[in-house]
Amino acid sequence: MSEFQHGTGAFSKVVQTTKKLHIPSLAAMALSVSIAFAEEQSFELDIPAQDLSSALKTLAVSTDRQVLFAANTVNGYRSPAISGNYSTAEAMDILLADSDLTYDVTDSNVLLVKAAESDQGGDSNSKNSSPAPVLMAQNQTSTSQNPSSQQSPQSDDEPDAPLVMDEIIVTGTNIRRSADGPSPVITVSRDDIETAGFSTTDDLLRALPQNFDSGENNAPGIGDSELSPGGTGVNLRGLGTASTLVLVNGRRVSPGSSIQRVDAGMIPLSVVERVEVLPDGASAIYGSDAIAGVINFILRDDFEGAETTLRVGGATEGGAREYLAAQALGFNWGRGNLVANYEFRRRNSLSSSSRSFTKQVPEPSDLLPQTERHNLFLAARQTITDRLALFADGSYVKSEVENFSTSELTGTSVSRLNNVDTIHYGGTIGIDAKLLGDWLGQVYVSASSSNEESLRASNGVLDNDIDSDLSLLTAEAKADGSVFSLPGGSVKVALGGQFRQEKYDVQRVSFGTLLSDLDLKRDVHALYGEILVPIVGDGNRLEWLRELELTLAGRYEDYSDFGSSTDPKIGVRVSPTNDLSLRGSYSTSFRAPEF
Repeated sequence: MSEFQHGTGAFSKVVQTTKKLHIPSLAAMALSVSIAFAEEQSFELDIPAQDLSSALKTLAVSTDRQVLFAANTVNGYRSPAISGNYSTAEAMDILLADSDLTYDVTDSNVLLVKAAESDQGGDSNSKNSSPAPVLMAQNQTSTSQNPSSQQSPQSDDEPDAPLVMDEIIVTGTNIRRSADGPSPVITVSRDDIETAGFSTTDDLLRALPQNFDSGENNAPGIGDSELSPGGTGVNLRGLGTASTLVLVNGRRVSPGSSIQRVDAGMIPLSVVERVEVLPDGASAIYGSDAIAGVINFILRDDFEGAETTLRVGGATEGGAREYLAAQALGFNWGRGNLVANYEFRRRNSLSSSSRSFTKQVPEPSDLLPQTERHNLFLAARQTITDRLALFADGSYVKSEVENFSTSELTGTSVSRLNNVDTIHYGGTIGIDAKLLGDWLGQVYVSASSSNEESLRASNGVLDNDIDSDLSLLTAEAKADGSVFSLPGGSVKVALGGQFRQEKYDVQRVSFGTLLSDLDLKRDVHALYGEILVPIVGDGNRLEWLRELELTLAGRYEDYSDFGSSTDPKIGVRVSPTNDLSLRGSYSTSFRAPEF
């Protein structure tokens, strides 16, 4: 793996499955109960011989344990294969057998990989002599409530000391932290996706309890009427697709339809590492549209090896036959990596004549349209120095949706063919930087565009042609870190600014006549800040109060075409015990007018 690992705006990569039970109650409060696992449990493991970094990550996922290590500590080592039933300790002994590394188990059950004591404290081991960001292999919730998990980053005069950084940026905050904030985040990991057998993003979204689904989104006139045929909307808490903000790797993407909604179906599930769902208003963090909440698709940007996926399926009563083929390739050259993923998906239509309860519908009519989609995703990362890393990603999506419908008006039968062709492409380039102290910064530029052509023919005559383009350009700079310490812990701050430019062009032609031609643009300027104040924490916790933290956030957005909005958020999290958390928040949210 690269020495610089990248999460959602942070340097550490997380493979995470939620192990919390979130129980909603009045006043936007929630109860979180952590579930512990038997320490000496054995696991059926099948880990091939590979670089040690990847093997440790696989072990963490397979055994539900945290494994922490500095990237430059494990670089250059290979691990032997493991196949069979082993405890975590036995597996660690095998993986480290061919290296001069060992590990400790902290009070909070974290496995900390480090150089053997005979090799520490000197300059003889040159491969471990330069500081590097830490890599985290994790498959549990945070262990921040134990002081042993809160070690400081390595200093320059201790080059061989192990680095520990169990903090990341999760959806709903701009501050790195090792626990959920006042608004719990629901996480669906890669393991969850594969275990449940989801083949498409549509399947995953329908299974989310927080997502209101009134029917098949891809069905015209059934599901989400706010999307064109073939689109997949996200409707958290039933407040409408316009009230849910959809992010990819923590960043906005251009809407994928003529009615200005993000089509989540354009995100291939084969390239998704995890999905984070924040069912709470978040305009103070992200700005417009985050009224009902945020769904953030984190993509697989550090995959290594090759993975081929083939699927064939269909409805039990016939029809809607589906074919899917995907190929992922990942390459690692020590200080950098490249991931490429291609996915093809085709689903045949479902005719109304194939179901007894719709046989009265005039033919030809489709209950589900025919869809075909091609997805290509590329991501790369390169460590420039021990303090700078360059990252970039790009995507291309081409989809076609075809739907037949027939209606009878005043005794006349009208057959319609609706065809929607969409091309979506985008890319991001940015720099992650270590600043002073524990401050980390990020600057990036992102651009995406969607072109959609919707054709409708009635009784063989083209009567409607809509051609729309919607593009989004984003430039953002942000940083977060500690400012001073209190008895309860470090007070942390995040600051940032963002510029967005949105363009919308649409032409509508009916029977060869141009009905409308719009060419619109808006500029958006935003400033935001966030502060985390640990009132009670590791340094002053009480027997009846383990943690008490206050979060304050605010964002100002100015739109060139309609005005501005200032949105605050106040949150509090109280933990009377290690296994019980009470959360509450107050915030305002808004949605900018459509073009």
